[in-house]
Amino acid sequence: MFKISSIMIQRIQSLYLLLSAAVMSLLFFFQIADLPGNFDFYLWKITDGTTNIYTLPLPILAVMSILVSIITIFLFKKRGYQVKLCMLNFLLILIFMILVFWLYPGFILTKQFGEDFQPDYNFSIFVPIVSFIFILLAHKAIRKDDNLVKSADRLR
Repeated sequence: MFKISSIMIQRIQSLYLLLSAAVMSLLFFFQIADLPGNFDFYLWKITDGTTNIYTLPLPILAVMSILVSIITIFLFKKRGYQVKLCMLNFLLILIFMILVFWLYPGFILTKQFGEDFQPDYNFSIFVPIVSFIFILLAHKAIRKDDNLVKSADRLR
């Protein structure tokens, strides 16, 4: 009959990286925060229905983080590159969180509209934090794998 091939993720760090990419992709579907004056803060724009302020760096950083996570999965034979890409992903998510928590609500919107914008963050604000934790777990597992291989090399 027909043979159905299944893809199995054999290393736990691959699962963590896949979960990180999946969680970060949720940002494209949910609102990040409600702002005073009926403004809605989405990944790609801040809008009140008539005024749009486009937040281009945020979707670029989110897509880059997703791509780095996926690329890291396929570099399973090069643990050194995986560690470096995890560090790059840490940096991307850290910059993303700085933009979301500090730059857009505190600086750009206050300067543009002249009032203090205190955002009411939705549950989706935890997405980059959860993704950051998954990448941290993947980084730890990659290091553990690397140490195991090095110890096996010493025994030979």
